[in-house]
This record gives sequence, structure tokens and C-alpha cells, in this order.
Amino acid sequence: MAAGADGRGFDLDERFRQALDSILDLVVVERAIRDATGAIVDFEIVWMNTAPVDAAGRSRDQLIGRRISELYPSLAGGELVAGYARVVETWEPLVVPVMPYEDVIDGRPVSGFYTVQATKFEDGVLIASRDITQLETSRLELEVALRELEAAQRLAGLGTWRVDLATQLVTLSGESQRIFALAPDASGAMSMTDLAKMIHPADFPGLTRAFEQAIATGIPAVFEHRVIRADGSVLHVRSYTEPVLSGGDVVGLSGTTQDISDTVASRAALDAEHVRRVSAEALADLASALNGARSAQVIIDAVHESGNRVGTYAAAFVGILEPDEPILRQYFGAGILPREMQARYMRTPLDVDTYLTRAVNTGEPLFLLDRAAQLREFPALAKDIESTTLESAAVVPLRRASGGVFGALAIGWQRSHGYDAATAAALTDMAVVVARAIEQLELLELERSIARALQLGLLALDVRSTQAIVRARYQSSDATMEIGGDWYDAVELDDGRIAVAVGDVVGRGLSAATTMGQLRAALGVTAMQADDAADAITILDQYAKHVPGASCTTVAFAVIDPASATVSHASAGHPPPLLVTPDGTVKYLEGGRSWPLGIDTPRRRPPAATEALPPGALLLLFTDGLVERRGESLDVGLERLRSIVAEHWNLPLRRLKQAIFRGMVDKAELVATDDIALVAVRTVGASPSLFVDIVHSIPSEAKTTRHRLRAWLEGIGMAPEPRDALLLAVGEAVANAIDHGSQRDESLTVKIEVARRAGQIVASVSDSGRWLPGIGGFFAGRGRGHLLMQGLTDDVGIETDQQGTIVTLEMSLPSESQ
Repeated sequence: MAAGADGRGFDLDERFRQALDSILDLVVVERAIRDATGAIVDFEIVWMNTAPVDAAGRSRDQLIGRRISELYPSLAGGELVAGYARVVETWEPLVVPVMPYEDVIDGRPVSGFYTVQATKFEDGVLIASRDITQLETSRLELEVALRELEAAQRLAGLGTWRVDLATQLVTLSGESQRIFALAPDASGAMSMTDLAKMIHPADFPGLTRAFEQAIATGIPAVFEHRVIRADGSVLHVRSYTEPVLSGGDVVGLSGTTQDISDTVASRAALDAEHVRRVSAEALADLASALNGARSAQVIIDAVHESGNRVGTYAAAFVGILEPDEPILRQYFGAGILPREMQARYMRTPLDVDTYLTRAVNTGEPLFLLDRAAQLREFPALAKDIESTTLESAAVVPLRRASGGVFGALAIGWQRSHGYDAATAAALTDMAVVVARAIEQLELLELERSIARALQLGLLALDVRSTQAIVRARYQSSDATMEIGGDWYDAVELDDGRIAVAVGDVVGRGLSAATTMGQLRAALGVTAMQADDAADAITILDQYAKHVPGASCTTVAFAVIDPASATVSHASAGHPPPLLVTPDGTVKYLEGGRSWPLGIDTPRRRPPAATEALPPGALLLLFTDGLVERRGESLDVGLERLRSIVAEHWNLPLRRLKQAIFRGMVDKAELVATDDIALVAVRTVGASPSLFVDIVHSIPSEAKTTRHRLRAWLEGIGMAPEPRDALLLAVGEAVANAIDHGSQRDESLTVKIEVARRAGQIVASVSDSGRWLPGIGGFFAGRGRGHLLMQGLTDDVGIETDQQGTIVTLEMSLPSESQ
């Protein structure tokens, strides 16, 4: 937005306003009003988001452009306005945890409680406020109730008593004798044995343990129990005991006993009120935690953590309808369901009757009080129900603000659980908070997906070579969701060589993406005609001089020749490629380097460099966004990458990429501020640490690769039993890739990577399809191969990305096979 447009001199651009509008709390921008001397005397509202927090219920249009003294008379000249002024003058933020407010506005008294946070914004303040009237009123009510309870305790008649451990005699006060309905006795003495007979038998063991612990530790103890009075009636009492010390030894006990029968009678009501208050506080914390959540998994993890924090439930799951098919995509809170069960229910068709699909299909909540109720309602799920520790479950539909059901939230308990009106209301409120967070996430994801679809559409790969596996990853910077100029490409040449490249066009946005697309397409054609990598860059350089925006573009280019086991490489102003040989040696390829594209210079670019690329070798090409960080030398980033690759080089490429991004980007102190493009190429072959194979999507090829894998496993000395189990599991994964991922299209390929690591085998089978097993396949009699893989290995993971589906198997090695 231009300065002054709906901002009265403040520079509030459109994206900034949209970001503030997405915040659930009230956000206000106020401009300082100064007198002739420059002193701040008032503030004017210049912009605010749509959150309704005005005490008098006025709209934002009624507030923007007006002064605080005019809108809220009681604040004029007060401490809050003075605090805002201090923020402007000192830059120190202002935080008011609780601000009571009373005023008369338009002849009508208004009041409430608010939180206020203010920070300096240009010549004014940016204020965030939340209406906490209900929460603060509840807190004050609770404080009053506690004070009244304390007063009642002081006024209540408490019976006192004292035990002499040496004589085993108990001395009771008159009030204690009344509690026990004993005849008044001036001495009030009776034996411990006689008193013990008046303790309810069901409570006697617990009371005894409490008193024994007090004697042993010297720490006071409190215990609620029942007493059987001399007249036969039963009272609920609370006994407090404190050790009596003499010379450091416990010689007796003194304490009080209070009749709490009336309190116990109303305990259920008090507990319900407590649950309501705790739930309200937990819900407020959850809403705060979900503000700005960036994924559905983050949302359900926050819900799960909320349950752990208040100790009310043990598990949380959420299902969200897929936008283009009747499938419920499910996300699970950590730790409660076995991973293989999560994999089966990850994508559940709506025509399969499960807890969440029923709530979505009917639009009604589902309350399962105990395990018997679960089995009765869902007999087809009996095996899964019996394999979990969840005794009770509740499922609440998720509704859009428009009212339509688009998912369901499930909460589970590890004990039988009743569902009263308060519990049902709390679950409904939680579902509303979760639904709003998911809707906000959907809006954000829509913006991301448009940019991502455009970028990935420009960066599509289709390499079907049986000589090398090529995988790539593009990630935009966290600072923006715009498309950018980073790119990658891989082309299989007619003679079997494979050309790969990464490049970085200066700038961002559509213009940079347009230039990127032109250069990428040109390089793809050039690669088919050039003699080597340097020749390709020279030709591309000439083309770049005629492409707007291409000046200073950097490129790294390599031509892999599996027949000669070599790679020709060159770079124009770009970070060097990283090579890992089959023995794990890691080095940067420094040869063939020159200046960026599109720069006029009489110099000739150097020839391409050639390096040995033996079978099973790894080549990484990447843009500088992976290694450059503000305030840090580029050499530090390059060394960090080299170290990470040295540790993880023989992992399947999907896992290797994840390890690289986890170590280079995902840490808080290493957040990337630029786009990243990465290409990884691994040639077919075998070494003691790695087996790599590629076959066409033909059923008979599964047998061929199994024979080659068997020979490799025997060569590394793997014991027969785990070897046969791994062969069978990998065979099932290959068969699935051929049948489901490639649908037996002989032009497509299936890639197999098996890494031998410390005490473990990690195997990956990837194809070009996008599929997941899902619970539907199991009910239809399919998906048994997935169950077989689960039984034969320690872990099975199924992931999809823009290049296809990857099945990863993990198996621990016996000591003799390591």
C-alpha cells in the first residue's frame, strides 16, 4: 500500500495487513498525536484488523481515524496512554497482563478485562489485545470462592488429637470425640487399637500407609477416609497428621480430623466445575498454540500435547477430507498407536466404517465409553481395537465456518471414560478451535500450492535410465512463498549419458521464473548437442546474453557417462558439485569453474574437468541457498554439507536428502533465506556399503534384481535368516512398485537402494507412481504385501513426493552380520 493509503502516513503494505487480519487477537496501529512542543498527548487509530474487541461493540470503521481520548474517555491522560508514549520514546515494549476497564460510552456503562501488548511502529505503536473478561471473571470468582472456603475452615470445628507412639495411646479433643460419636471423656484417652476399629475397613490400609510414611520421613500427611462412629453412622473426614520430634526422632503424631461429609456429597459438582475451568484454560492455551500452525501434523501434535499437559486424555487424531476424492487423510498425535496401524489408516476411504469416517458421514459426535462399546460399534476393527491401550474414545465432526463437515477430531483415553454435558461441550469447543486452525492452514496452503505447482511444473523430471538414479528437491525460502529463479534439470541423452544441472537466476518472482524456464529449456536442448559440460555452458552463455534477466545467472553442469564410469563437469560462477566415491570418500569438484553467464568478457571459458565416477558413486549439485547463511563464511556452509554427506552418503537418496535438509536448513539457527535446488545422482553398482539397482517395470525383472541383491547380501556376510527375510520384504516392495506405482508400464523403472550401516540395513524401493496402502485395501483383501513387509522388518515407511512413491524398509542386523 502506498504511504498514507488507509494508513495515515504509515507504510502498511497489503501482505502485512493480510497477515495481521489472519490473527485471531485484535491488532491495532495507532499514530502518536503531539502538541506544539512535540510531547505526545494522544493516539489516533490508523488501522486495525477485524477481530472484535471494542468494549462498546463498535466496528472498525467506527474506530479508525479517531483518537483514544475520544473513543475511551477514561483512558485519556491515563497510565495506558502514558505507557504507549513511553513505548514510542524509548522503544521498550509494553506488556499489560490484565487491564481492568470501566467507562461510559454513548451514555452506556461498559467494563471488561483485557491483555495489552504494545511495540513501537513508526511514530506510533502496534498493539495486540485480547478480551479476557470471561477468564478474568472466572479467576476472580475462584479467588472469592477460595477465600470463603478458607474462612469456613477457620470457623469450622476441627477435632484435634495426639498419639504417643511409646504408650500407643491417643488423646482426643472434645470436638474429635463428637466426630467419632464417643461419650464425652475429660481425659479423651483411648488406645490406638480401639481407635483403629473405628476406621472404615476399606480405608484403613491407605490411612495406615500415610501415617507410616509420616513417621518414616518426618513429613506431614493428609488423608481422606471414612470413620464408623460409635452410633454406627459413617462420616467422611479429612485427617491431617504431623510428626512430633524429640531430639530428631519421631516420638508421636499430632493432627486434626474434620467432618467433610457435606463436602464429599457435593464433590461431583465441584469436580465438574474444576474440569470446566481446566478445560477452558487448556482451550485458550490450545488456541494460542495453534495460531500460525504450518501443517496439520503440527495442529494435532499441539492437541495431543494439550491433553498431556492437563492430564485429561492420552491420544488425539484428526482426519481431513481430501479435496478431490472421498478419502479421509489422517494425522496422529505422537506415541499412542503402532506405526503400522497409522500407516493403514493414513488414507481411509469414506465407505470404510471407522471412528472418524462415521463421524464425517453422519455429522454426529460419537462417544465410546469403554472397550466393549468400541467392539460393539466396530466389530470389523476388533483386532486393531484389542492391540491398543485406548479404553475410551470420542469423535467430534469438524465443521467449516459455513457449517459443512470436512473432517473429524478423535480423542482417546487409557481408562473408561464417561461423557457428561460438560465433557461433550469441551470437546465441541476444541473441535471448533481445531477446525478454524485447519481452515486458516488451508488458505495458507492454497497460496503455497499455487506457487509450488508452478515451480514444480517448471522443474519436472522424467529420467528413465537404468544406469543411474536421479532425485531432486526444490524448496522456497521461509521468507516468502513466491516462486524463484533456482532450478534443476536432468536429461537422458541418446547415447546413454545423463546430463544434470542446477542453476540460479538473480531475483525472485514471475520474471525470475520466466528467465529460469527459458534457460532450463535451452540447456536441455544444448545438452543433447554439446560435446562436453564446458561446451554446453559456452553455448548457453551465448543464449543468455539475449535473454532479459539472465545476466549473472550461475550454473553447474555435469554429463555422466556410465559406460566409461566418468563425469564431465563445469560450472559458471556456481558452488562446486560434491562427489562421493563408493568407499565413502567425499570431495568437491573444483575443476572447470568460470564466471557467471551473460557477462561480456574476452576471456575463454576453461575446458570441462573429468572425474572418475565408479559404479555406486554419488554426485550432488546444489544452489548456494543450501550452504549460504547470513553472517557466515561460505566455506563454513560447504564444510557443514560435506560433513553431513560424509555421515549419511550411503542412505537411500530420499533419506539422504532429508538428512541434508535437516542438518543444513531445518535447525533454527540455520534457516534458509534463499531458495534451494538440489539434484542427487547415484550410479548403479555395488560396494560393501551400498547396493544400487534399476529395473524396468516388468514382473520378471523382480526375480532378476532379487538374484543380484542376494549375491550382494551373501558377499557382505549377512546371516541366512535375516538375509532371506530382507529379500522377501524387498521383493514384495518391488512387486508393489511394478503393480501399483508403475502399473506394469515397461517404459517406467523401479529403483532399489540398499545401504549397510552400523548395525542396520536400510532398503528403499521407489517408483514414479503416487499411491499409499490405506485401510481400504486391507478390507478389500489387498495390501497383504505391506503386512508381510511389516512382519519381516523392523519398520516400513511409505512416502510420496513429486517424483513418485518410496517404500523404505529398516532391519537391525545380528551382531555376526555387522
